[in-house]
Amino acid sequence: VTADRRAASAPTAAPATGSIAPIANIYGINGGCVLGSTDTEPWRTGEATGPLLAGDERYQLYTLSGPVGEATGSTPFSEIPCPATQNIEMTPPVQLDAPVIAVSGDWNAMPRVPTLTSTEQEVYQQAAAEVLRGLGLETDDIRLEQVIRIDLEGDGSEEVLVTATRISQETGGGVLADPGDYSVVFLRKLVGETVETSIVEQQVYPLAQGGEVVFRSVVEGVLDVDGDGMLEVLVTNSYYEGGYMTVYRLNGHSLEASELGCGCGV
Repeated sequence: VTADRRAASAPTAAPATGSIAPIANIYGINGGCVLGSTDTEPWRTGEATGPLLAGDERYQLYTLSGPVGEATGSTPFSEIPCPATQNIEMTPPVQLDAPVIAVSGDWNAMPRVPTLTSTEQEVYQQAAAEVLRGLGLETDDIRLEQVIRIDLEGDGSEEVLVTATRISQETGGGVLADPGDYSVVFLRKLVGETVETSIVEQQVYPLAQGGEVVFRSVVEGVLDVDGDGMLEVLVTNSYYEGGYMTVYRLNGHSLEASELGCGCGV
């Protein structure tokens, strides 16, 4: 399916055949959910995109490491307990251990491939400690899960995405937060001669004295979801009964949540 921006219709109108460029989050062997579509501005939500898809759309499949093949999507459908979520099945089934994002469009959604670097780098451990301190958590227990180098804008300058997560499971068993637990994603971007840090997602539990459910944040995709040459960042927040993926767009020097997102939880 191609994205014809010259003939893009209003989000509420059924577009001509071939004009929808849906994006899907594939989180199981049988499929996943529709994040939305990007052939209009503002972008369509997953809930608005689902009814516009007839099924049999072809998708390019991507992990953080690169393209991993193609699949055909079904007609989206909804079900309890998340009736607003537009579910989609893939043929053939996607049998990968890594998170997969499906993009239907006539462009290369991964013109630049992220580099997953060491989580032992002191500069990013210090940056994570500073981020947590700014969020009210003073801790020496810094646990980096992801350090991803990627040129988001295509200007030759790499940004760095960092995920830091500590879910101790000592008393909460990974379901409820223990004091000092956290999960944050932040962006490090060179602006002039200064590196600026901006928070993408934050879940911080300095005290955790109310039986708070603990959430984990992780970057699961870095893709050009609308064919403009700039890369978006796809982040999932999950907990023991579900999760939700959000697509972030670069706005100036930081990332902001877009209209694209989907998930389910009880």
